[in-house]
Amino acid sequence: MAEIIHLDLPEKLKRHIDTHAGDVDPGGTREDYIRALIQRDMEDWQLVGGLTQSLGEARARQFAKESILDILNED
Repeated sequence: MAEIIHLDLPEKLKRHIDTHAGDVDPGGTREDYIRALIQRDMEDWQLVGGLTQSLGEARARQFAKESILDILNED
């Protein structure tokens, strides 16, 4: 179930949202733009999490025996 969230924004932010709402979808609304920003932020955090995990594995020297070329050529 969706929940309604009300935000008080300064005029500068409202103008920015209104200017770019159509970037998401022609005829896009403020809500569409904000949803798209949140979705992109979630994807970015997922990517950061994967990179952080990979760095941790590299620090622990947990490397795959195959090279990246071996993995790419599996198909």
